[in-house]
Amino acid sequence: MKILKRFIVFSIAFLMLISVFPSVTKASVSNVYKQGVYNISEFEESVATAKLVTQNTRVSLMILDNEGDIKFFKEFDTVGEVINLGTIKKGHTLAIVGNGDVAIITTSK
Repeated sequence: MKILKRFIVFSIAFLMLISVFPSVTKASVSNVYKQGVYNISEFEESVATAKLVTQNTRVSLMILDNEGDIKFFKEFDTVGEVINLGTIKKGHTLAIVGNGDVAIITTSK
């Protein structure tokens, strides 16, 4: 009988311990990019957002897929406005034109 009670107590404690910890969330990665052309090689597949971080500037951002087709284009002119870039993958190309800096925040899928 003692063994059964210990087993039940252990089972309940184990189930409570498992349910206390939520699933691990993936950390976001943020990089600031200046004018240039960048080959996306550090992300396998990530959901990304972008925002202009330099005041009084206009910056254009373009994402090209593996075949050279334009996947996304946006002209940034408002500091701090967060724009959803969708999913970016390894092999995509990022082109930034303008004097400002753009922060790109990615979260792995």
